[in-house]
Amino acid sequence: MSLLATALDLPSEYIVTVGTLEPRKGVTALITALGLPGASDLPLIVVGPDTWGEVDLGSVAEEAGLTPGRVRAMPGLTDEELAVVIARASLLVFPSLEEGFALPVIQAFPPRHPGCAFRRSRVA
Repeated sequence: MSLLATALDLPSEYIVTVGTLEPRKGVTALITALGLPGASDLPLIVVGPDTWGEVDLGSVAEEAGLTPGRVRAMPGLTDEELAVVIARASLLVFPSLEEGFALPVIQAFPPRHPGCAFRRSRVA
């Protein structure tokens, strides 16, 4: 697992979320929250594409006042890579407001990592 983590260039500690910048996924809200006073300074890995329509992660992170490179997209991961990214995360955040099934939250259970979902989501 550590060889794959090295190949993926994972930081030693980080927050992970799975999704896109599509509004119902809540990733933009998560990035904005990380820019608030008192928020964690851990980097954020977004498992998914770095753009949605005209919106891109870098612009959202810059608007939130985050340092360049603090938010990173990891699209197209294999199942094995996804398992490593989730298993090594300090925290999995599932900010989605409208999900029918919360597979990323379930994937976080085996490594027993803390998870977080928005209170108003269908999952919470």
